[in-house]
Amino acid sequence: MAEDFSKAVDDGLKFSKRLYFGKDRAVSPPKQPPSMDKATSCAFLPTAPMVYAVISDPGIVDNPDIPSYQPHVHGRCDPPALIPLTMNRVELQVDCYMDTAFIGVSGSWRVHCIKGSKSCGCRVAIPMGEQVLITLGDLFASFSSLFVIATIARHTVIMMQHKTLAFVGDSLGRQQFQSLMCMITGGKERHDVIDVGPEYGIVQARGDLRPGGWAYRFPSTNTTILYYWSSTLCDLEPIDPSNPATDYAMHLDRPPAFLRQYIHKLNVLVLNTGHHWNRGKLKANRWVMHLGDVPNTDRKIAVIWKAKNVTVHSIINWVNSQLPKYPGLKAFYRTISPRHFVGGEWNTGGSCDNTTPMSIGKEVLQDVSSDTDAAGAAKGTGVKLLDITALSQGKKASMS
Repeated sequence: MAEDFSKAVDDGLKFSKRLYFGKDRAVSPPKQPPSMDKATSCAFLPTAPMVYAVISDPGIVDNPDIPSYQPHVHGRCDPPALIPLTMNRVELQVDCYMDTAFIGVSGSWRVHCIKGSKSCGCRVAIPMGEQVLITLGDLFASFSSLFVIATIARHTVIMMQHKTLAFVGDSLGRQQFQSLMCMITGGKERHDVIDVGPEYGIVQARGDLRPGGWAYRFPSTNTTILYYWSSTLCDLEPIDPSNPATDYAMHLDRPPAFLRQYIHKLNVLVLNTGHHWNRGKLKANRWVMHLGDVPNTDRKIAVIWKAKNVTVHSIINWVNSQLPKYPGLKAFYRTISPRHFVGGEWNTGGSCDNTTPMSIGKEVLQDVSSDTDAAGAAKGTGVKLLDITALSQGKKASMS
């Protein structure tokens, strides 16, 4: 509930009074903003984007630069207390397309209240109007770590009224689609949501091991959200359709037939490809690289990472060429999520059961992508880079 959120912030502010900052005003804690008026039960709800340190163990609260030597506090905070952090900078980017606005917020905050040898989680709170604050409260009570994302997801349906959002790619795109659907529906079965897969040629044929995708429509806003499986973003076609054991032409320079046929119906497109580019996958699926509608004979391009780079450039350039035809289309290419195996790969004794965030990746740069191939392909085009590589590297596990 919103009251619980306010109580957590109130508790955090009480903990922050234990901090000693000496005479250095540069590191003094932020003053309590005027919006934090104790006259109501929702006194500490933010009126602007805020970041909070999540405090479960009060013993970690201290000035990281100047020890306060306060008496140790025993016990744990349940629910956790929230201490507002000091903002260093914030930037806002707004892209408007017809009646839809895509808003990006980036900023940095100083963690002024945690011992230098300790770490804590952080929670972002974004106020989005009175109606959403009520939703935020409900979600905070049962899904506290997701309440901001879920609030934005519900708002996405409203922003995408009469529009279609499509994820096309491998399992990473599928999981983003599934997560978004789960957040919008609150994880509950919705009988008003319509399966519109046939409208996009997404039908699971008898004998298929997995669905080729899903497409669902929310009638209340006429919003369609879909996912289409294309693990390499190449067009695939049987070389000998009459032979059940035929090889498949893997056209490195041709977009999937799904996109060529349905791109005119899409308003937001998110593409990705990555870990299916390996010799084992090509051999198991009987994929044969083709370039210019003929089998590839260039040994340099036959190198897996170079073939992938050809396709990434090709698909981004093709989508970019479609943007003038469809001014309402917003296209993104999501960068690769790094593997999190330590001590080897998945089939050579490696493990991905790490439980310590930031133990592998330790830095996220704003203007430089760790996925240089994707960044190079998107540079100078109208396809936006959805850069998750460094952020994903810093997580405790790639799918967490």
